[in-house]
Amino acid sequence: MANPPFAGDIKESRLLHQYELGFKANGKAQSKVGRDILFIERNLDFLKPGGRMAIVLPQGRFNNTTDKYIRAFIAERGRILAVVGLHGNTFKPHTGTKTSVLFVQKWDDKLCPKVEDYPIFFAVSEKGGKDNSGDYVYLKNEKGQDKLDRNGHLIVDHDLHNHDGELPDGIAEAFIEWAKGEGLSFWRNEECGLETDRRTAGRNFVRNNRKRELYVDPDADISRLCDEMNDMEMEFAK
Repeated sequence: MANPPFAGDIKESRLLHQYELGFKANGKAQSKVGRDILFIERNLDFLKPGGRMAIVLPQGRFNNTTDKYIRAFIAERGRILAVVGLHGNTFKPHTGTKTSVLFVQKWDDKLCPKVEDYPIFFAVSEKGGKDNSGDYVYLKNEKGQDKLDRNGHLIVDHDLHNHDGELPDGIAEAFIEWAKGEGLSFWRNEECGLETDRRTAGRNFVRNNRKRELYVDPDADISRLCDEMNDMEMEFAK
């Protein structure tokens, strides 16, 4: 898991020359590269075949046409499992930068065989657990008091997971359900075994906690899918 710094670029050639992404497609060295871009490459290097990573990235990395080479670099080295758009308040008060979490599994002949077309799980968090000032929003009991979980801890009111049943099922539970249906190596449904349900094969799967689903052409660039996610988020914000 990684949450790299977004601010600032690396300009030192002695550092950039240690990264493939420090060079342009024509072989010439880049004059500067964003810190988070270098984090992507190094984290992929750290993964063993079949290994998985989650990395927080600014939304622009998924949408900008100038960053298409980064998305291609990732796709060449691993399967894009999921993209989860985080709520705009997630990192407040420190920053209001719109971010998403990218989940990737490195290609491996056994655990993650390389394929060209495959479904991707997309989700948008509509409840970040913080208000616009960056203060945590806690779950209340029937008396309007802060509710505690079985360990005596406050419960942040969000939609990322169900907090051991204290909250409604969230994005994590939806992903688990999807991953089992896809027969992914790290969460294979025992009942399915290797014979997985492939009704969604060849399509990308987009959902949020309001159960809206969107199917798009599997050949569509990931930036287009992220645009669809943004449209969904703006629609529910009205």
